[in-house]
Amino acid sequence: MQACSLLSLTTAVPPYVIQQHEAKAIGRRAFRRKNLFDKLSSVFDNAAIAKRHLVAPHEWYEAPHGWAERNAVYLAASEAMFEDAAGRAIAAAGLVPDQIAKWVPGDFHALGADGFGFADTRPAARRYFHIDAPSVVVQEPAAARPATWGSATGRSAVIGGRSSPR
Repeated sequence: MQACSLLSLTTAVPPYVIQQHEAKAIGRRAFRRKNLFDKLSSVFDNAAIAKRHLVAPHEWYEAPHGWAERNAVYLAASEAMFEDAAGRAIAAAGLVPDQIAKWVPGDFHALGADGFGFADTRPAARRYFHIDAPSVVVQEPAAARPATWGSATGRSAVIGGRSSPR
């Protein structure tokens, strides 16, 4: 087997940083149900997180945004961080992009677990982790089942994939 080595390694985090207490205050202002937020907000105190990295200025999170806009901001920040980290890793290795291009033929789109053989596509990853449609658990409410089943909690069965007794 031919030996190989890691020439460089870099990391990237979103550019905006806030302290945990600031995140809690922003969450409280943004959350519509203040009483429920106050009940759940202890997670901010108990998470042992000192600071958080954000992809946009903290004020951006306090304004209403639809899914498409939030997703676009996330994708743009992710791509920028990837390009920055990749560029720094290539430079730290003493290389230039043209020297590694032959190892990345065509368009390169990384998936979170790509390269392990089970996540070459999103559907393959969903199937591997049993979170695709055939693996979804269906829960019947107690009122929808015959009284002869006895249990007051309902029944569940996995459709396809692994199953449980009904």
